[in-house]
Amino acid sequence: MTPGEASRAGKVLIIYHPKGGKRIAPHVFDLEDDGIAFIDDGWTEPLVSYHVAHIVEGKVFSLPSGMPRGWCVGSEDGEVIIEFYPGNPRQEGDRHAACGTILRNFPGVALLGEQNTPSSG
Repeated sequence: MTPGEASRAGKVLIIYHPKGGKRIAPHVFDLEDDGIAFIDDGWTEPLVSYHVAHIVEGKVFSLPSGMPRGWCVGSEDGEVIIEFYPGNPRQEGDRHAACGTILRNFPGVALLGEQNTPSSG
């Protein structure tokens, strides 16, 4: 399972970025060329005043045993850790709209496969 597949299945993820700190990511998408795109928690607020769409480029690999279940992205900024949010929170906003926000903010980005809709299972 990849971060995008987990998100598509309805899981909320936590992203620990060495420069951006801890981010709650209600929607995560796998990039075609290694990495992820994600939307920050609060992105659906009408008066949001911060940049809500993000790209992290780099090789994605599963965290080793003994660590929380998740992934690491080896980015230019350092290791970006992705873990499952504890409990079973609901994803904020519509996945298709989140995908549109990513694509508007990063023209030309290529998402891997059909990720803009929730999985049926």
